[in-house]
Amino acid sequence: MKDINTLNEFQVYVRIGITVSCGIILSFIIGTIAWLEYRQESYLLALLQSFGTSKLILLIHTFFENFLLVTVGLFSALFSWEYIYDQLSSKISILTLQSAAQISIPQTDISILFIAASSSVLIAMFPIAIGLRKPPGLILQ
Repeated sequence: MKDINTLNEFQVYVRIGITVSCGIILSFIIGTIAWLEYRQESYLLALLQSFGTSKLILLIHTFFENFLLVTVGLFSALFSWEYIYDQLSSKISILTLQSAAQISIPQTDISILFIAASSSVLIAMFPIAIGLRKPPGLILQ
């Protein structure tokens, strides 16, 4: 029993490590997409600034846009994993897997994913925050 408990404890640490790694990857992917997206949107942001839109409004708009995308992605993953698990486990007849109704995602994993999603939204704000410091006239030339 001691070996089984040790194995279960090790499994928890490995699972948390995998979840943290996935969260870091999520943050970097969203941050990188934000950098690439800013190159395409810099002209639009400069144009909006030249029409009188404040930098704060543009920054808030970008925050809510990124927040909405990340939140929709997280909740769609959290609500669809049971269906995906059931579909995959029904195709694998060799393994005797439990129904997804009996399986739950540990709270620490969900917390780690929400922290990673929040940090990815903040990372995605860096290019806009840096880019809005440039005068619109330099970008619109």
